[in-house]
Amino acid sequence: MKICDKEYNHNSDKYNNISVYSAPRKDDPEVILLLTKYLREKTGSGIMNCKKALIQNDLDIEKAIKALLLIRNTL
Repeated sequence: MKICDKEYNHNSDKYNNISVYSAPRKDDPEVILLLTKYLREKTGSGIMNCKKALIQNDLDIEKAIKALLLIRNTL
């Protein structure tokens, strides 16, 4: 494969350490756990409320914070 006028051999060891950023996945429990802990520290909400807000908002922290504040203000 040719990229930017240079040959790229995908089997080469030279390119094995390249990491590609990908968005967090909903089904990755480690990501959900870390984001839940972070959200709980930021908002002081319960663990299950934080997890639910994250999952409902596609793991978007800012949207989850807004959802939690909305829930807190309605109670």
